[in-house]
Amino acid sequence: MKNIVDSSIFYDEVIKLIDLGDFESANRLIKNNIDTLKSIDDIALAYLNLGFINDKLGDNITAIDYFSKSISLESQL
Repeated sequence: MKNIVDSSIFYDEVIKLIDLGDFESANRLIKNNIDTLKSIDDIALAYLNLGFINDKLGDNITAIDYFSKSISLESQL
């Protein structure tokens, strides 16, 4: 899913995977495509989702790191 034109399509896919409980795939999808997001808002939301997903996966240290990145980006707005 490289060269994402519409971030809403990307998030729809992520939400579907999360709803299915497939956190590993949602995690991978975000990580593989975060560099295609253009808006700081979208990037911050991606990191927020990564934080949520990693918390669900039991990786609290990584979750905190992603939550911190999201907060840092949001503070720039």
